[in-house]
Amino acid sequence: MTFFELNFIYICNRMNVRFRDINEKKAAIFNTTIALIGEHGFHGTSMSMIAKSAQVATGTIYHYFPSKDCLIEELHLECKKFLNGQIFENISEIKDYKEKFFTIWKRFIHYGLMQPDMFGFLEQFYSSPYMENIKEKFRHSAISENNIHDFLVEGVKSKQLKDLDINILLTAYIGVATSTIRIILYAKVNYTETHFDQLIQIVWDGVSNENKYEVQ
Repeated sequence: MTFFELNFIYICNRMNVRFRDINEKKAAIFNTTIALIGEHGFHGTSMSMIAKSAQVATGTIYHYFPSKDCLIEELHLECKKFLNGQIFENISEIKDYKEKFFTIWKRFIHYGLMQPDMFGFLEQFYSSPYMENIKEKFRHSAISENNIHDFLVEGVKSKQLKDLDINILLTAYIGVATSTIRIILYAKVNYTETHFDQLIQIVWDGVSNENKYEVQ
């Protein structure tokens, strides 16, 4: 499937993120916030703008969220939950680690292409002061769990991956994926599934113990 085919599907489904276990009004607030932050940034998006665009009363939005910061932080957690649901669904049914490695990575790519507004929101969030607030607030909570981090740690422990610093592994694995998504979305480069296969093979060759050359 080419970028243009994926983009057509995305246009047909835009703004239809289905957050699990979220009521209709709250989901509308979340989807509207993602879109407005993509257009105006964190500082340029006000609670009144969100309420108006989501077609809910200002009092309603404050009923759910005491402040914009609370809204953005909770939205981040819901987006993270949505992302993990997309890329890790039924992954335990795959027994081979390498196959999981390839599958999770390609699902991440497709997630970014199918949900570019959410992808953009998360990118902004992770490079903002909100990220530090979340890390401090939920440092010892299950909410702080990082499924991709844990998956890569599992690979090191099982000797499937080289014993490298986890941040290097994350950069190689997710850094290449996010860069690929940006190139496709913003530079309109036409990648195919074959290109995705080639890219993740390069990543695997660099970090796996299948490669006989060790990184010092």
